[in-house]
Amino acid sequence: GERQFMATTRMQPAIPITVTGRTTSWRAPLERHQQRLAEMSGRVLVLQFGGAAGTLEKLGDRAAAVRTALAGKLGLADAPQWHSQRDALAELLWSGRLALPVRGADGKLIGRVTVEELVKRARPA
Repeated sequence: GERQFMATTRMQPAIPITVTGRTTSWRAPLERHQQRLAEMSGRVLVLQFGGAAGTLEKLGDRAAAVRTALAGKLGLADAPQWHSQRDALAELLWSGRLALPVRGADGKLIGRVTVEELVKRARPA
């Protein structure tokens, strides 16, 4: 909410900010990433089903139909095997990398400082 705590810069106390202000700054990139994921889901959330060599040879003439049905059941886009075509996976992983690790590091640092501050507030002077 509107409770204040001390923001930090390079792990040093900076200025008072609100909890809402901090969590909003963390939430915004995740919301943008969620939108990006929705936009690229047809390209990156694809079925990987190709058999040992990517040919689905064991399924014979039914291979394409089985792959399409499986993709539908799993809620994934139907795509040829990606044994040697991993650009969709790379796009998905890279986009997540842009949004998530920094938030984790921020949370770890702010959590430590915030806990210390709460302990100080809980102890009578």
